[in-house]
Amino acid sequence: MGDVVYINNVKDGDGAHMTGEVLCTNCKKEWVGVVPVGTHELECPHCHTMKGVFKHHLAPISNELWACHCGNKLFFILKNDIQCCECGVITNKDEIYHGEH
Repeated sequence: MGDVVYINNVKDGDGAHMTGEVLCTNCKKEWVGVVPVGTHELECPHCHTMKGVFKHHLAPISNELWACHCGNKLFFILKNDIQCCECGVITNKDEIYHGEH
């Protein structure tokens, strides 16, 4: 397992990080993780497998996000269209409105 990095010791310029609730898909241990952006394998502190996953979708820190008319802000990006992950409607970028976060 990697070294524990205490949030108070992180300095400006260390790079962007993401944080959230993590679940081990092997042993079901739950914890709060802080990892560099782009990390997709998280080591479980209990069973030491690389099977930790974030429990919730990550979202950028922003006051403005694109939103489907159903209110969802998570999409699949297809070759020529965009599909809402909530209602399943397939649309193009011009039909998605710019909503508030």
